[in-house]
Amino acid sequence: MSTLNFKAEIAEIHLAEQGAKGAVWRVALSRTEFGEGATGTLTAVSASGRELVMEVQRVRLGSDGRVWHEVGKPVAVGTRVTGRVVSGAD
Repeated sequence: MSTLNFKAEIAEIHLAEQGAKGAVWRVALSRTEFGEGATGTLTAVSASGRELVMEVQRVRLGSDGRVWHEVGKPVAVGTRVTGRVVSGAD
């Protein structure tokens, strides 16, 4: 299994759906290495040093060409994140 890490900022976020299993937030980043179907995480670090790790549940390409990352936790626009893309077995 291989991984690829990159740095980005949250450029846009909106609530995609709210269901019995919780909310799904759709996040656009300032840059991404995620492609459709990719899995991995986005990690943000607060000013106090606390980490918030968000599993990227799904990646979709919008009709405008923007890449949307679906996560289960909201995070503010402008927040710096580290993306970690995981690919299949080597």
